[in-house]
Amino acid sequence: MMNYTQTKEIHRGEVYMVDLGSVEDRENPLFAKKRMGICISNEKCNRHSPILSFVFLSSNTSQAKLKLPTRVFVSAVETGRKDSTAACEQIVSVPRDSIIRYVTKLSNDTMQKIDNAVKIQLSL
Repeated sequence: MMNYTQTKEIHRGEVYMVDLGSVEDRENPLFAKKRMGICISNEKCNRHSPILSFVFLSSNTSQAKLKLPTRVFVSAVETGRKDSTAACEQIVSVPRDSIIRYVTKLSNDTMQKIDNAVKIQLSL
């Protein structure tokens, strides 16, 4: 059976539903389950690597969380679901075959904010 990534290209700035496994499979149960994630890896990596970099969306959009410089608000208009927060301090390596399906592509403006938050996280 072919999975999503065997037939489709993955691009930076796109949002995907990702299967992060069960609680029993993960050291950190916060990452266990299916979650929406933003691909942040470069295009060459996206074409060739079996592992991609993602930041995940949280439905917790509290002002306290959004005051962190590594958190970015992503509106329901962009996700097609509900207002979310991109947790850019939690960069996760995801096996390509864990990607379930494409959701949407984020705007250049939102991706610029995510790039800035990732730079802060990595002290770049």
